[in-house]
Amino acid sequence: MFEAYADVCVLIASRAARLFEAVRQAAGDAPDAAELWATLQANRRAGSAMVVEHAAGLGPLAHDLDTAIDVIWIHNDSALHASLVGGRGWPVPKFRDWLADSMRRAVLGQGPPDRDN
Repeated sequence: MFEAYADVCVLIASRAARLFEAVRQAAGDAPDAAELWATLQANRRAGSAMVVEHAAGLGPLAHDLDTAIDVIWIHNDSALHASLVGGRGWPVPKFRDWLADSMRRAVLGQGPPDRDN
């Protein structure tokens, strides 16, 4: 389940990270951009809630529900993809695997150990 969600995050980030960053930067100066940014953030959080609700069926959550949603919400930020894939040159498969593993460990407290590949 976390692998599938990581795939979705990678797809969205690879297509829209620059757009999201432009909206974020414009939100401080333009009310329409601020409204759009708020909507984008709310949509990310709604997606996070769906993932956590599904994850709760896999085992006990490592955090309370609201914190678990916030943990996924921060992981699904396209800025992570931009920083690690775009900025640091991580191959997409490495990023995807790291993201899935990180979300699993953070939400369920389980998963394989970190690996450098």
